[in-house]
Amino acid sequence: MKKDFPIFAKDLVYLDSSATTQKPRVVIDAIAYFYASQNASIRRGLYHLSEKATELYEAAREQAAQYINGDKDNLVFTRSATESLNLIALGLDFKASDNVVATAMEHHSNFLPWQKRTKLKVAGIKNDGSLDVDHLLSLIDKNTKVVALTQASNVTGAINDVAAICKKIKEVMPDCLVVVDCAQSAPYGLVDVAKMGCDFVVLSAHKMFGPYGVGVLYGKIDLLAPALVGGGMVKDVLKDSFESLDGNLKFEAGTMDVAGVVGFGVAIDYLKKFDVLAHSRKLTDYALKELKKIKGISIYGPAKRIGVISFNISGIHPHDLAQELARDNISVRAGHHCAILLHRALGINSSLRISFSVYNDKSDVDRMIVSLKKAIKLFYGK
Repeated sequence: MKKDFPIFAKDLVYLDSSATTQKPRVVIDAIAYFYASQNASIRRGLYHLSEKATELYEAAREQAAQYINGDKDNLVFTRSATESLNLIALGLDFKASDNVVATAMEHHSNFLPWQKRTKLKVAGIKNDGSLDVDHLLSLIDKNTKVVALTQASNVTGAINDVAAICKKIKEVMPDCLVVVDCAQSAPYGLVDVAKMGCDFVVLSAHKMFGPYGVGVLYGKIDLLAPALVGGGMVKDVLKDSFESLDGNLKFEAGTMDVAGVVGFGVAIDYLKKFDVLAHSRKLTDYALKELKKIKGISIYGPAKRIGVISFNISGIHPHDLAQELARDNISVRAGHHCAILLHRALGINSSLRISFSVYNDKSDVDRMIVSLKKAIKLFYGK
């Protein structure tokens, strides 16, 4: 698949798709073509270019809704999954007695907006890095307004059975809202809002072969007040008040990244050609087998996972290893991966992470293993 991605014209082993995926030529061309031939503000012009741009934008909304098995009327385009989570947190009405239950697995984007908004309780993890669901359920009380959890960890790759968890939450507290971060799981085709039973999901285009600057907020948007206001989301304005547009349009204030949304639609079509989960799991299993042969390695996370592996080598800082791999044109991630709480729960400060997508193959894993062993030898001096 590397031939579809212009960036691989250079010598590059890219193992950081959990952070962002590379972009196929069809997406790059679609965005360039929009700016060259279709560029106009949406919903604001009666001329052909504006009408066409609006048509393309709304077609992408339909594509995104279909991809997650949802209804386009409940889908809002944002600038990122992070913005989507902030819009939910800011758009809900919290009472002084309300609390939110989150998990130690969360990316900071599904933790800080809630921490800033109200009282927060944190569910822990098990020894294998999976979520302690029993602990999560024990934290829910009559004042729990929201449970915030990820569908898949960007550190351990652990997959949460959102449908089963949501069912248990609703049995305990039917009115509790469940907000699911699907930024990591969406590229693998794991998001089905009709089956998950949650109230909101968020995802991000740039992790799905799409461009930066486009996110999705999906769910019971009638429960939210618009946190961003301005042009494009109002029906009427008076000196001391305003009336919002109806439905999802009231959440899309300002000039949206129309070209990015159009590119996202093309990315979704491209993504649907592949079984990303099956491909990534084959590579993950192969990489785990090879990594486990290395002396002094600690690998985090359960056996069942998305295409993400985080690990450490005893006595060597992951930043040092990442820099040595970079000398061999191998791109990996080192640090806390915007999940400090999870690293602390695992008893570490940082880790080295590799993650896969459709453009990776066994030769990428082999090159990484060779480079890693060379780096270890350099630091161990033997």
